[in-house]
Formats: sequence, C-alpha cells, structure tokens
Amino acid sequence: RDADRRSAADVGDDVWTAHSTASTDPDGKLPWTGLIGDNVHAVKVQGDRVWFGSTESLWDAKNRKYVDGGLSVFEGGAWTSRTVENTGGGTGGLRDGSVSSLALGCDGTLWVGTGSPWDALGAGGDVLTPGASVHQRTQDTWKAHSYATLASNNTTGIAVDCAAGQVWVSAAHHMSVPDGTSPGGNL
Repeated sequence: RDADRRSAADVGDDVWTAHSTASTDPDGKLPWTGLIGDNVHAVKVQGDRVWFGSTESLWDAKNRKYVDGGLSVFEGGAWTSRTVENTGGGTGGLRDGSVSSLALGCDGTLWVGTGSPWDALGAGGDVLTPGASVHQRTQDTWKAHSYATLASNNTTGIAVDCAAGQVWVSAAHHMSVPDGTSPGGNL
C-alpha cells in the first residue's frame, strides 16, 4: 500500500492505494510482471524509484515450483519484475526467488538479500547494477555473494555504511533436519 498524505497534519484526508500481484500485472494473471509476490518482505525507496522484495509463497503443485517471489521495481508509473528465470538465475542474475532484504549501495547498486523464514534456505546476497533504464532487465549486471564469504545463505538484513566503506549482512542460522544434518553450511 502507498498513501497520498495530502495534508501531513490530518490523516483523515489520506488516500491509500493497494498494490498486489494481480493489480500491477497488465492481464491480472500469472506469470506476474509487476509486483512479483504479495508476500513482500523488503521495500527500498531510491528517489522516485521503489524496489520491492517478495518471498516465495505461492506453490504450483502440478509443476512443483513456486510461481511468485523475487524483485520488483516501480518507477515512472510502470512496474518491472525480476525473477530467477527472467534474469539468468544462478548463471548471472537473481539466484533465489525469496528476497528478504534490500539495501542501496553507495554507487547506485541495489544489494538484494535472499532467504526464507520458512525453510532457512537462500542464495546469499546479489548486487544489482541496473542499466540506463530500470525497466530493461537485459541492461542489468549482477554480482553474487554466497556462504563462502557470508555467515549463511539465508540473509535476513543488509545495511550499507558508505562512510566506512562497509556492507553489513545478517543471516539466520541454517536449520537442522531431523537426521542432524544441515541443508546449508555450519556456523
């Protein structure tokens, strides 16, 4: 939802607009091309551009995969979604469909944390450098950061400290499965 505050002092004249996967998609049906998931876990405002990170939650039992989740952007009255499938996935794009956190980099990049509170899985963090048009995914460049340099691939938060030249990443510990093993790295 977003609000037009019209008058900051009086909330009675505020106008709220609800945004959903169906309302931001031209035909209102899968596959979503606007807001990529209704389970939004992160929002980041960058001037007139607003980024949304959604976690996977809509399961397609027939095809045995999630059909939502990823990164969406709203700018200039238009929506564009970024998913594992439409960005190149593990070979150069968004590596996981559950986007749990977002942070703006010092150089115009967007840090994208992936992870899920339900299964403790994720792909770590991806850094997106959009091209000249944020609505042209083919202009994007991506850089991946994973468990080898992060505490866990189940990222829960990212903060960028430009003055110190540091990026802070928090992560949830991997879950243990009943046989005592872990689906990810051990901390």
